[in-house]
Amino acid sequence: MKTMNLKKAASVMVLASVATVMSAQTPEKLFNDELAGKRVTVREVCAKTDMGYVKSVRSEMVYSDKGELQSKDIYRWNETSQSWKLSRSYDYAAEGIRFTDYER
Repeated sequence: MKTMNLKKAASVMVLASVATVMSAQTPEKLFNDELAGKRVTVREVCAKTDMGYVKSVRSEMVYSDKGELQSKDIYRWNETSQSWKLSRSYDYAAEGIRFTDYER
């Protein structure tokens, strides 16, 4: 009985420690959105660092006349060239989602 309680207590402590470490590693993020009507067409995400906010990810979305998402392009910030680099594209066709990965 005591062994079972010790194991439960140890499990809880391990989970709490992991949760604390995980939350400490999650940087604060800042979202910059461009809207067309009520829809987000461009979203830039910046992560907070010791040097301030650093560009991280940019998403560009295209919608149909009916308001359905047609495509989404994901860009990653390239620190060397100081520009956005296309990372992935999603095409939301009627027969399913087509995905292209440019990071290879």
